[in-house]
Amino acid sequence: MPFRSPLRKLVVFFQRSRDKWKEKCKEAKRELKSVKVCLARMKESRDRWKAKAMALEEASKSRPQPEETKPPRRGLCPR
Repeated sequence: MPFRSPLRKLVVFFQRSRDKWKEKCKEAKRELKSVKVCLARMKESRDRWKAKAMALEEASKSRPQPEETKPPRRGLCPR
């Protein structure tokens, strides 16, 4: 089936369509790469904080705990 529009118009239309599609694809790839980099950085940060928290928890377990003392009462009448 031949096109009804003149070829000069169709060529311009198809070129524009192709260029828009390519640019859209490139933009999507850039955004995906950016999100992947951001996610990788967040995972590294989370892992660092998690390791730090675990190390502090282990350090606090190895220290001798002070005996608990009752805090003084703060009432109107001392007992």
